[in-house]
Amino acid sequence: MLKKLSKEYQLVAGKNTLSVDNFTLIEWDTTPTFPGGPFYIVNPYTPSEQGEISVYVEGGTVFPAFRIGDNEAEYKKQLLDCVNLNKKNNKTYFDMTELMGDNAMLTLRASDAYKIYSDSNNKGPTKNMQEWDKFLKDLYRFDGVQFSSNQPFYNEKNKYINIHYQYVQTLKGAAAFAAGEYVGIFLEEWFRLALDFNIKTIGWGYAHETGHMMDIPERIFGETSNNMISKFYDAALAGTNSFGIGGDDHYSKKRKYLVRDDQNNRLRGCPETNLANCKGYLTHSNLNYLIWWDIESVNKGYWGALDNMYRYNNTLPSGISKEEKMVYFSSLILKLDLGYYFSRWGLTLSNGQNIFDEKNVSSTYKELMNSAISKGLIKASPKKKIWYVDNNQYLFTGNKICYQDQAKYNIQIEKITKQGNHYMLTLPKSNCAGHLGFEIYENNRLIDFIYEYIYTDQNNYVTSYNPKYKIVAYDRGLYASKESNVKSYTASAFLNLNLMNLNNLLYE
Repeated sequence: MLKKLSKEYQLVAGKNTLSVDNFTLIEWDTTPTFPGGPFYIVNPYTPSEQGEISVYVEGGTVFPAFRIGDNEAEYKKQLLDCVNLNKKNNKTYFDMTELMGDNAMLTLRASDAYKIYSDSNNKGPTKNMQEWDKFLKDLYRFDGVQFSSNQPFYNEKNKYINIHYQYVQTLKGAAAFAAGEYVGIFLEEWFRLALDFNIKTIGWGYAHETGHMMDIPERIFGETSNNMISKFYDAALAGTNSFGIGGDDHYSKKRKYLVRDDQNNRLRGCPETNLANCKGYLTHSNLNYLIWWDIESVNKGYWGALDNMYRYNNTLPSGISKEEKMVYFSSLILKLDLGYYFSRWGLTLSNGQNIFDEKNVSSTYKELMNSAISKGLIKASPKKKIWYVDNNQYLFTGNKICYQDQAKYNIQIEKITKQGNHYMLTLPKSNCAGHLGFEIYENNRLIDFIYEYIYTDQNNYVTSYNPKYKIVAYDRGLYASKESNVKSYTASAFLNLNLMNLNNLLYE
């Protein structure tokens, strides 16, 4: 469709005349379109902030629009009229309609809306826009927007925060995009999803683009931070709680790069095919939203509190980088120094060369952190292993604590068997609902963390070496059990005896 051009005008008392510019086609249009499009006046003021304003529009043509509370039968008639007029003269009468709620606005094809809403089995435009509004309000709440007058950051305008979704030709190969003023969609399936909203099927993609619109400019990590909105939708609203984009098991990748203490920081989170040039955090965007999702899963409300830090408490001295500010704000919220955690993940500083750690951070950051620690606003320790949490952590509602009292549980390896050159450990089933998983140590070296009760060590040991294993259990509160006793593989004498007896029987 057409490029949207917005301008700000300072109104003066009396008559103000505004003219619409001659709209030009967007440079990547592949389907011919005619100049024109909807005209909007955005007035961000409440009645108490301004006097009465009247708007008169001359020229142009009208198109069907629906707002919650309008007559559905009349809207359907307008849709049919629009479709018929468009067939007769598509240069003057566009195939377009708009549906509006308090928080969502859709600009789509009238022909699609007529087809869907003429179906007697469809819930209709009113219900559709009510579900859109609820969806967006849930996302806003997650992002820290407050709708209750007794909350500290409440504003009466919050309930009208609006996102516009419209039919727009996208960049080549893209299903959708987010601009500064709207989300552009181009796929037929996305049109149907918008007009027939279903929280289970609206999908990661819509939430991803909505996340772009909600990202705070100063805090944006491109194609990464907006996926926090997608993940919240996925876990809390849709209830699918998938592993992420494309069904990848991102939690396995996270474990691979973060668990072992001897990992090189510059390799954490990097694709294996590009280790030589890998800068860490920003090189694997499909995975990187998990750095914040892990924190949110352990401390619900973190993400909204972080964005409210930027909105309402964003007064820091100069000389601190974007990444340092994000880590500092995150640490204030959790009252725990998260520098170690972001460093372990491999957060790359803005220069693209240095990993975030004590050697590379600015003196401003160090001063801020030391001051907060001395005032008791941030604790320097303990270093909780937040990266251990799994995909179910966010939705888990039971008691998360098992191992705070280490004497209560005696965690021991049940048995070790050998399969070829590999060793398989059978671990004890926990009767504590908050049990999370096990650290696996070999010769006092942490080699893995698992959520299962069977573990196969894929390391190839020399024939003369018998590995020495021990385990530590973790719960969802990230408390650790006491270390188990060391256990190694031993061939079963009972099994050897049975085999010997079987050989004797074969020879008799």
